[in-house]
Amino acid sequence: MDLWADMLHLKFPSADQFHRIQSTYLVPTIDRYWAAHQQEVISEFKDTEVIVLGKTATCTNDIMFLIKHIVIK
Repeated sequence: MDLWADMLHLKFPSADQFHRIQSTYLVPTIDRYWAAHQQEVISEFKDTEVIVLGKTATCTNDIMFLIKHIVIK
């Protein structure tokens, strides 16, 4: 890969540059998308009857967030 990039005079970001780009652009974009998706799911199931079968060891905070906002409201 390095030889190919050198032949084409391509520059690749260093690990620090990649991390900075990722945390500046990629992570906030994913966070905004996830928040919008959660709101869609909450509004889709709002005012509907929801049956919660139980909590397992694999139950995540996101699931508990959704259950709290759908069932309680």
